[in-house]
Amino acid sequence: MDLADFDTELSARGFDALDQSQRISYINFGYYEIARRSRWMWEQTTHDFTLAAGAFSIATSDIPNFRTLRAVVGTTGDRERKLDPMDDNDFLADWAALDLSASEHRGEPDSYTVWNNKVYVLPPPSSSRDFTAHYWQKVVALTLAAPDPITPVDLDEGILLAALIRCHHRVYEHERAGEMRREVLRRRDQSGTG
Repeated sequence: MDLADFDTELSARGFDALDQSQRISYINFGYYEIARRSRWMWEQTTHDFTLAAGAFSIATSDIPNFRTLRAVVGTTGDRERKLDPMDDNDFLADWAALDLSASEHRGEPDSYTVWNNKVYVLPPPSSSRDFTAHYWQKVVALTLAAPDPITPVDLDEGILLAALIRCHHRVYEHERAGEMRREVLRRRDQSGTG
């Protein structure tokens, strides 16, 4: 389901009198709750990127839903290899003060670090290289422009139930909200998720 599907379902269940912006807020609150309760492998994902000769970083904002970097792997033909993580102290001591665009600092990348919202690949490549960032993604609000949740489809029903809880509370149907809450907990217990 995407945001429009969740919204349509809430309207069909009698919450069409709420503004769409309110329904979207309740959907997102439910989405956050279910995502927090069911952290699994779906949070791990990848992003492919290319650095031209002399380029040395990619902004974390260019990596969709970036939260935490796990690894960087070079994927160019015969240059495939996992890069070594570099700690902040080594980066600051060895690289931060250098003009990284200068040709004398280029070479075959062997390490990476995250600093000031950028993923640095070092040394900067002497020719174009492809990489894959392996990272943990974060849950961001669903919007009309970005309507698809990052959670797997088997959590859609939980998201809908969690949104319904909030809608029932909004219209002062606390008993009905309690029933929905028990249903969420029952399904969680049956599935064995947190």
